[in-house]
Amino acid sequence: MDLVENTQFNNRILLVDDNEDIHIDFRKVLEQTGDLGDERLDQLVQSLFDDVPHSKRHVIHFQIDSAYQGEEALEMVAEAEREEKPYAVVFMDVRMPPGLDGVQTIRRIWENYRFTEIVIVTAYSDYTWDKLVDELGLSDKLLCIKKPFDPMTVKQLAVNLTKKWNTAYQVRRYIQVFEKEIGEKARALDQLIENL
Repeated sequence: MDLVENTQFNNRILLVDDNEDIHIDFRKVLEQTGDLGDERLDQLVQSLFDDVPHSKRHVIHFQIDSAYQGEEALEMVAEAEREEKPYAVVFMDVRMPPGLDGVQTIRRIWENYRFTEIVIVTAYSDYTWDKLVDELGLSDKLLCIKKPFDPMTVKQLAVNLTKKWNTAYQVRRYIQVFEKEIGEKARALDQLIENL
C-alpha cells in the first residue's frame, strides 16, 4: 500500500483567461496565507483568556499557473500530465478570442484527462446550463461561477475541488493496487490448482 500512502497532495491549479487582470485577481485570492491582523487578535485574545484555544490556520498553498488562450491551456495540461504533475483544478474563461473558446478547450481537456476538475468563470451568458450539458455532458467535474467572482467562493472551490481530486486519485490508486494483488493471487491459485 506504500504506493498509495506516499502520494503527495496535488495543489496544482491552472487559470485560463485572456485578461491579465483576472489572473492577478485570482492570485490575490488564492495566494493569501492569512491576515497578520487576525494573528495579532488571536494573540490578544489568548493573553486575556486562558481557556481559549489558539486558532489553527488550515491553509493550502496552491501552485498556480496561467494560460491566456485555449490552445496554450491544452499544451500546459498535456505537459503537466507528461511530467506526472497534473492540474487538479482548472478555472476556465469562456470567451478567449481568437482560437478555442473555453467550452471547446474543456471538451478537448476531458478527451484525454477526464479527471480534471473545471470551473467555468464567465461574465457572459453565451452558454446556458442546458447548452453546457449538451456540449460537455452532465459531469460532476464541472461548476460555473459568474464574474465578478466572490473571493470566498473561489477559495472554497479551490480547496474543495483540490481535495475532491486528491480523494478520487487515492481511490483510483487503491483500486490499481487491489487489482494487481487480486491478479497475483488468482495466478498463484491457478498455479496451485495446476500442480494438484
